[in-house]
Amino acid sequence: MNRFIQKVLYISIITLITQFIVGNVLHEKRNKLVEEVYFPVKRWKEFYAHPKKSVGMIFLGSSHCYRSLVPSVFDSVLNVNSFNLGSSSQSISTSYYVLREALKFQSPKTVVLEIFQGTITNGNTYIDVMHNFSQMQSNVKYAMLQTVSLNEALSLAAFPLKRVAINKDQILLNKKVLPDTTRAQYSIYYDKGYVATFSKNIFQFAEQEIEPNAPFSINDLQLEYLHKINQLCLDNQIKLIAVTQPLHPAYWKNHPEKEIYDEISNTLNELSIPYYNLNHTHPLPAEFFYDAGHILHQGAILFSRDVANLLEQNQ
Repeated sequence: MNRFIQKVLYISIITLITQFIVGNVLHEKRNKLVEEVYFPVKRWKEFYAHPKKSVGMIFLGSSHCYRSLVPSVFDSVLNVNSFNLGSSSQSISTSYYVLREALKFQSPKTVVLEIFQGTITNGNTYIDVMHNFSQMQSNVKYAMLQTVSLNEALSLAAFPLKRVAINKDQILLNKKVLPDTTRAQYSIYYDKGYVATFSKNIFQFAEQEIEPNAPFSINDLQLEYLHKINQLCLDNQIKLIAVTQPLHPAYWKNHPEKEIYDEISNTLNELSIPYYNLNHTHPLPAEFFYDAGHILHQGAILFSRDVANLLEQNQ
């Protein structure tokens, strides 16, 4: 082995060891940030504190769910005790296992599944699985791991820096987010899983022309688990309803993947799942958004009232 190859191997080994150590240290910081921004521990702790069979409606979905569907609004309009079990980047596959976990403690009559193209088209589930795994009490969480591909799991285990790719600026700076740049500093955990946001983000992207991307389609894994959620609800005599939160009007107007929602609508129709895409029926003005896809607390109240009224009208 010549000196050049030895040197390359030496540098490679040192690099791998360094990124492994640094990645794991930063991953711990990310876990702390996750709770400060997304509140998975508070959400699950409050859910488990509810008396058994006391929750009549459960919300599932991504940040568009737990930052937009306000349980107190549904409780008031529909005379129900609801709870929001959404989590950041929650895919359909993770929603299925979250629902299975919930059914071990509650017997809801209605499940509202929030649908967003960013999660239904994505087959990488590690991050959203980990947002729930440590908090879930039953063995359902171990079954949830089967949705994580072996390649994804091995890659993230070997290269932990990948696990801190999101929120990397805040993690490296070791401080909370800066005003007017991200949402965490102004996120408040209300109750029943809902997180309110009160500061408007400086968001220029939504106002710009959006370049078309490659066509999106429902991911095979997520389609499989959509069928599983539907069957789980049928088996437990639960009414399953799907909703899509309005996007920023400028973003929706120029949305490069808008056609995906037609595919979503057709798929849900084939499964006889009622679907309300409020981009079509109840859009929100730009002042209620803090970025392209997330709404401020005032917008969440309006959105929740709109959905609750739709559910009441179609009972």
